Amino acid sequence: MGSVRVAGSISLAILVGEGGGFNMDLILDVGIWVVLFGAAAVLLPPLWERVNRTADQAVEGFDRERLAIGRVRVLALIGSVSVVVGWVVWSATGSLLMAGLGLAMGLAAPGWVLGVYQNWRRRRFQVQFRDALIMVSNALRAGFTLSQAVDILGREMPWPSREEFARTARDRDLGLSLDEALERLADRMGGESLRIFVTAVEVGRQTGGDMAQLIDGMVKVIRERERVRERIDTLTAETRFQGYTLAALPYLLLALWVFVDGAGAREIFSTVWGRCLLACGTFFNVLALAVIRRMAAVRV
Repeated sequence: MGSVRVAGSISLAILVGEGGGFNMDLILDVGIWVVLFGAAAVLLPPLWERVNRTADQAVEGFDRERLAIGRVRVLALIGSVSVVVGWVVWSATGSLLMAGLGLAMGLAAPGWVLGVYQNWRRRRFQVQFRDALIMVSNALRAGFTLSQAVDILGREMPWPSREEFARTARDRDLGLSLDEALERLADRMGGESLRIFVTAVEVGRQTGGDMAQLIDGMVKVIRERERVRERIDTLTAETRFQGYTLAALPYLLLALWVFVDGAGAREIFSTVWGRCLLACGTFFNVLALAVIRRMAAVRV
């Protein structure tokens, strides 16, 4: 009990300033570190899960490109990016707190870049999917089977549709049924149009019917959906641009301040009130961006 009382007295003496008042800077600093440790305890497990998922997706992509790059190398690359980002942030700010945030951003950045690339690749596939359906319909009318039409798509379509349909043909050749291979394609690329096509193929192969006529009807539906989506994108483009610009502007100005007056800009990272302002500003900035994106997101 005596040691506990002594420790409590020492802690109280540290928190109380020379004039008898509380040391607000120290209290705020301790509060910030407590919040950060709590946030780290909550966010590190999903962050590590995201890193592992990024590594698995990257290895799968390298395998698709016939590149022998293992999971350990990908994890080492992600770790190297994280260390470099943390060192750059620490060199610019001189703050261990910001360096830790930089390390976390470095861990998340490869996954974000990979996600952006995959979404761009899926969008290109969705744009090309209508032409792929037209080619399948023409092949069926010419007397080819659906399996042969998939082989034609794997040879004649532009990238990335050519690569994905060729992979579907390889899955079929390795023992999967065509329905299962198409379901794997739908799982990889997503998109409601592709899933509707896969479901229609499964039902059509079981019940019979004119598959070419069914695909022609799907082409008309997809064409109408694309027209509506383009109209919505045009109407919401200004809102999305304003949201991204307003979200990036504070950080661009901060980077310019660090570049022009590095010694003066470091004050905002080295003082407790400066870090509080950065944390609050970042929180409300992210919240506003999420609200703007939700307002501009319209599903078709």
